[in-house]
Amino acid sequence: MLDSVLQFVEEQWLYVIIALVAVILVIKIFKNVIRWLIILAIGAALVYFAMNYEGGKLLDTGKDLVQKATDYTKEQAVDGLINEVKDARYTLNADGTYEVRTANFALKGAVASTDAVIVYRDKEFPVTLSGPLQQFIEQAKANSN
Repeated sequence: MLDSVLQFVEEQWLYVIIALVAVILVIKIFKNVIRWLIILAIGAALVYFAMNYEGGKLLDTGKDLVQKATDYTKEQAVDGLINEVKDARYTLNADGTYEVRTANFALKGAVASTDAVIVYRDKEFPVTLSGPLQQFIEQAKANSN
């Protein structure tokens, strides 16, 4: 318990200083009862955060958020690509790779691979070809004939 409080103070010293300055300002400005209620609230908040503080937890939370945003963006790119199937054109290159183009997207991959890349506005999103994407490629082949 004391270790987490010390780690909190070492890593979040700026917030501790801000809380101390706030306490000093409250003592100078407010009247008796209100002053002590505000000081107790600031102290309780500091104690609460210090007791529940885990140094690496914030970094893990940030990584999770970034991963979720990336996954969501990838899902939206796949959905957008599938919605443009009627305009899709399939091109087979001499080196065994293919490219499926629509007005807004491109899907690039190798014929023998289940890995591909969706390109949208110069951003690349690696994907594994699943049922809907396989059907998209087949429809693009049919559109190109």
